[in-house]
Amino acid sequence: MISGGWVCALHVRTGGLAGAALGSDEEEIVYLAYVLIDVQANQIIGEREYAVRPTRRPSEELQTGQPLENIILQVTPLYK
Repeated sequence: MISGGWVCALHVRTGGLAGAALGSDEEEIVYLAYVLIDVQANQIIGEREYAVRPTRRPSEELQTGQPLENIILQVTPLYK
């Protein structure tokens, strides 16, 4: 049981193969999303999602994303 404070739900997707080969060739993170919840008030405090630009094997559809390092720098000061 959770009592007091905040809870963060984090969703991360990595690139790679699907189907029967799922998990056999995991790549870098390509998507990151989180929801921050105030447990006492039972309210969502913040939520955000990011497209992450891979560094090793960039694809055209992911070029609009930001490097993972930039995303971490954006998120870290918000919840310290």
